[in-house]
Amino acid sequence: MNPWYSLKLFATKAFYFVFYIRPYFSWTHNIIALAVLLPMYYFTVRQLISKNLDTTIKYFVITFLTVAVLSVCLLSINWNSRFLVPLLPLIFLIGAGGMTDIVRSKFKMLPFHLE
Repeated sequence: MNPWYSLKLFATKAFYFVFYIRPYFSWTHNIIALAVLLPMYYFTVRQLISKNLDTTIKYFVITFLTVAVLSVCLLSINWNSRFLVPLLPLIFLIGAGGMTDIVRSKFKMLPFHLE
């Protein structure tokens, strides 16, 4: 009966779930989590936008991530990291592809090649 509170609760759950930070965790833990996850999220989104991945893989990953985040934010009382664990392999695999592209492009400018 209170849509504004429901929206704020949904947004708070989504924020804490996706970024894996908690107010009761230490600052060191939160900073390290952000230092690892933010680049991975960036490269994952970059790969999903690019034309390097097959369309079927893109649709699967986007659907899987959307359903997982929505189910945690809409259904879960406790949004612990145990619900994030199934998402991380996809994020790391796709994000690593984007990181590899960047590293390869930087190494092509060097006088030697690492291939």
